[in-house]
Parts: sequence; C-alpha cells; structure tokens
Amino acid sequence: MKCRKCEAQLPLKAVFCHLCGTRQKALNTNGGRKSRPGGQGTVYKRGKTYTARITKSIAGVRQSKSKGGFKTRSDALDYMPELKKAIGLGAGDDTRRVITFCDLYDEWSDKKYNGRLGRVIGKSTIIAYKIAYKRCEPLYVFQDFRKIHYPDMQLVVDSLASYDTQKDVRELLSQMSKYAMKMEYCEMNYAALLDVINYRSPEKDAFTDEEVAALWRDYKGVDREGNATQPHPFTGFILIMIECGLRYGELSTIKKENVFFDERYMLGGIKSVISRNTPIAISDVILPVIKEKYDAGRTKLLHMNEDNFYNAYYATCERVGVRPLNPHCCRHTFITRLSRNGAPLFVVQKGARHADIKTTQGYTHMNIDDVINAVNSLPNLSE
Repeated sequence: MKCRKCEAQLPLKAVFCHLCGTRQKALNTNGGRKSRPGGQGTVYKRGKTYTARITKSIAGVRQSKSKGGFKTRSDALDYMPELKKAIGLGAGDDTRRVITFCDLYDEWSDKKYNGRLGRVIGKSTIIAYKIAYKRCEPLYVFQDFRKIHYPDMQLVVDSLASYDTQKDVRELLSQMSKYAMKMEYCEMNYAALLDVINYRSPEKDAFTDEEVAALWRDYKGVDREGNATQPHPFTGFILIMIECGLRYGELSTIKKENVFFDERYMLGGIKSVISRNTPIAISDVILPVIKEKYDAGRTKLLHMNEDNFYNAYYATCERVGVRPLNPHCCRHTFITRLSRNGAPLFVVQKGARHADIKTTQGYTHMNIDDVINAVNSLPNLSE
C-alpha cells in the first residue's frame, strides 16, 4: 500500500503515513475501490457504471485522468491504455516518484548525517561522503535518478586517479541507490556493479628514525653538517602528526581553545567517541613547534584545506629526500616508535586513542632488526 499523498510504501491498513503524516483511512475505505499494481491505474464502481482512473507523479506533482460510464469492469480495464496515452504515460512507464541526482543527495544526506538512517556516522565519514559528492559532478545534470545507469556511474569512477576516492564514490552512490530504492525513486542499485580499477594495496609503513631526523632538520633549517639553511615552517605540521600520532583530519580541526600547554595535552579526535574524549599528549620535543603554530594560527593550529595540505606534504617529502608515505603513516610512525622504545602495549594504545588493542597492534611495523635487538637484550646464560 502506498501513501495517497507522498506515495511512500506503507504497511497494510496503515492509518497514517510515517513520512508525511497524511491520514490514509479515507483511501483505505474508498467505497470498494480495488487497488491495482503501481502504474496500472484503478477501476472502481460508481453507481451502476465503472470508472477507470490513472495517476502519475512527476517531481512530487500528482496528475490524474479518469473516464467513466463503462458497463463492466472489463470494459474499463480495456480503456486503460487510452488513459495512459492521454496522461502521457508510455507502455513501460509507471506512476513512480521522480527526483534529480542533486535533490536525492540532499534528501539522503539530511537523514544520513543526522542519524535517521541507522547508526550515527562519524565526522570523518561525513567529510568523505561530501568529497565523494563533489567528485560526482558529471551526474548533477540528471533530472531523473532512475536514468543514471552503470555506464554513467562507471565513467565517474574511471575518471578518478585515487583508489580511496574511487572507493568513496562507489560507497556514496551505493548508499544513495539503496535509499532511492526504498523511496521508489529507482528499481536497481547499479552502484553495486561498479569496478574500482586503480586498486593497489595501500602502503602502510612508518618513517625511520633517520627520516624523522631529516624532517626535523628541514623544519629548523639545518643541514646534515649542522650549517644553517632555509627553515620550512610547514614541516612542523608533519612533525606534530609524527610526535602526537595525529590524523590529518584531527590536525586540521584542533582549535586553539583545546590546547592546554600547562597540562601538556590537546583535544581533537574525530574517529570515535574514545578518540574524541582521550587527550593527545604533548611531548617535550614537540612543545615548541605546537606553540609556534598556536601563536601563528587564528582559531586553529592549521588553516589549510586538504588538497593544499597534501600537495605541500608530498612536496616536503621530495625536498627532504624521505619516502613519500601517505600522511596517515605519520600516525603509524608514532605508534611504531613508542613500541620500539619499550612502551607497554596498553600505554601505546592509550597514546594512539584506539578502542581495541588489536587495532594498535596493526599499526606497529617491526622488522628483523627489532627482533635481533630484542633477543640480544636477553640475559646471556651461556657463561
């Protein structure tokens, strides 16, 4: 059964629509009218004759056309194709709801971002969805979401160079399609068929101590021999991520009001409740850098959009001569260095602000040298 106003799918014998609140009883007790499948029209008895009626809805506007005076129900049904032509419905059309791609995103995101479509999602996920929507610009022109098929979506995915962006776009389109199917804007989730063609296993590693030292020299403007060179303030942001175990999304949102120098911690997690509520430790070595960014910032430590930050980040890696690991590897570096220097695993978990200690273990990148050093540190019992 469908709502007589917004056409949302309703339970049988529903009195009110759960979406628009329209009372349904008048439609359910419509003098013996028998409903037929969507798009096939309705035939009902009016006095001693039968009436055929067809309705369509375009962009939320309902239009109806009827013809009465038929002696039998069969005669009224036979006239239904003529009514379809009169109202502008073809043989394959139906009385479905129509919505543009952009309007569907607005409707879906308003519910999704506010927790009205299942569990509440985090801020970082919302940012990823918003970026993915911007990448879907070629689909903005579609005035009917049902007209967007697999080739149209795949062209958008193929135009993206980053595997992560491709994956985010596919996830966004799939979520929107599932919602559209529920609301009867479309009949199929073409996004489930999309291919992510630029897949490569993300490189997860940690910077070596030599690479971290090189970044410190670049920030301070000192070469390997200790001679003064050009300092590079931006490198300080990379060092903050390494020394504090921050994600880019966290660094970019830390407000000055949430930096507590006397207590030696910051607040600024975004991934989970634990991440948001667990303090970010400020070590002695990174304290001067954070103070420099604090004094230079207006309301936050970092005032730079994501694209500009990533461009500056990789340019710095190239200039310094360190591996171009992705920015998230700064967090891997923080956790690995703590583990390598003997910090208890539960302390490392606390510093990483992970809910599960197994997650922390996945961030440690030990090699054979670490194992050799560990076994060599054992007491020598051969003597």
